[in-house]
Amino acid sequence: MRKLTAWMLALALVVGTTACGSKNGAGELLGDVGGDLTGEVVSTTNNDTTTLYINLSSEPEYLDPTLNTTADGVCLAVNTFCGLYTYNADGEIVPSVALDVPEISEDGCVYTIPMKKTKWSNGDELTAEDFIYSWNRAI
Repeated sequence: MRKLTAWMLALALVVGTTACGSKNGAGELLGDVGGDLTGEVVSTTNNDTTTLYINLSSEPEYLDPTLNTTADGVCLAVNTFCGLYTYNADGEIVPSVALDVPEISEDGCVYTIPMKKTKWSNGDELTAEDFIYSWNRAI
């Protein structure tokens, strides 16, 4: 019985991983690296800068970053929303919506951050009050 179960699991693994592959279609859009029948590595690059492709293992329960508790939701939120600062390729904190580092008051209680002129997807201007609202809501 154990041998039969092991063979069934192996077969399911082979069929499952084969069914997930694609030589054309979405695989090429995602810029995957694969191999052809000769063993030569084939690389495709996606130059589309207007579409975000994310491979999520499940559908996030929430799209709202303050309600999210899953890795898939974090992946989606990080790629959908931006904050005042972000990380560069070296893992250093750099301005995103902010123009520069904050100016800190002498008592250390007030941080003044200059912001880029930015708009919401509906065209409304993004303001400091939007960031204040967001943090208060998260708290």
